[in-house]
Amino acid sequence: MKMRSDGNINIEKAIGKTADVYLTIPAKDAGAGKITMTLEERFVELSAIQNGDTPLITGTKVRVISVNGDTLVVEKTE
Repeated sequence: MKMRSDGNINIEKAIGKTADVYLTIPAKDAGAGKITMTLEERFVELSAIQNGDTPLITGTKVRVISVNGDTLVVEKTE
């Protein structure tokens, strides 16, 4: 019984991890995009927003900096 899992992902564990932009993330306050990453041994697609002034296009490498509800806040990696 200890090995059982309820199947839910804890997105708080994404903070500090890197991901790839899947669907363009618009500039700050212009909506959400999507990122893909491996989280808790699963490949997942999650909603993401950013605080930057320019959109992050598909394929851009990003880092998760916080969680806002069920949406991740990301920043472009250098």
